[in-house]
Amino acid sequence: MKFRILFAQDTAIDQFAITSSDIVALASVFEAYLGRNCTLPSDVEASHLVLSVVSEKEIAKINKRFRHISRPTDVLSFPLWEEASWNDAKELFGDLPLGDIFICPEQVAKFAAENSTTELQETVLDLCHGFLHLLGYDHINDEQKEKMWHEQDKLLTEFFEKNEK
Repeated sequence: MKFRILFAQDTAIDQFAITSSDIVALASVFEAYLGRNCTLPSDVEASHLVLSVVSEKEIAKINKRFRHISRPTDVLSFPLWEEASWNDAKELFGDLPLGDIFICPEQVAKFAAENSTTELQETVLDLCHGFLHLLGYDHINDEQKEKMWHEQDKLLTEFFEKNEK
């Protein structure tokens, strides 16, 4: 199964802490994860997510509209399908779209400074976090959070071991 990270039409990555080669490497990590975990129906041949890099003002508006929280955040994700409807979706598209991730470089930089990490580390963390949300993971309670953070840590480790950044 092939997996891609596509940029939204109006997205420019020049302000972003991650390179296009990092995006390709991360897509490869996500592809391997999907293959190992049989998350998608077995006959899905291709899948992707759409990534938008947005300003603090834009992400604050999106956060208010969909989460009713009046402040910017680092990352938001919006799955297109519930797991039960993936079969219907692949019939419509062939290349199964998982959903959209919006990321705000200014907020990523703030979190990186607060967490004593690099902007690249924080960006990859946010993209892994968003990817897992697209697959149905959540962190509403401690049990869910523990499971999601465990999967997130595995993705981060795999990316940084393969890319030695």
